[in-house]
Order: sequence, then structure tokens, then C-alpha cells
Amino acid sequence: MKKLLIGVILIAFFVFNANAQDKPQAKIGYEFSIVKELPVTSVKNQNRTSC
Repeated sequence: MKKLLIGVILIAFFVFNANAQDKPQAKIGYEFSIVKELPVTSVKNQNRTSC
């Protein structure tokens, strides 16, 4: 009887938690914008840059 009761409680717990998340809403908050865009440069060979 205890195992059945614990099983029912666990199943109910997981079923109710599956629906606990809120649905996504419209974007609210900070939105990033580009202030200054720098050009991309290629990676140079650094073979002889050490001392």
C-alpha cells in the first residue's frame, strides 16, 4: 500500500511539474545594438614573433 501511494504521489508530482513552465512571451528586456563595427582581418603567421 505504501509503495502504491508513493508511486501515485511521484507520478502526480512529475505530471504537474511538466506544465509548470511559463509560455514564452514577447521579447522584454535589453536589446543589443551595433555602436561601431570593426573590419575583420586575417590571422597572420606568428612563427618569428618570439625573442
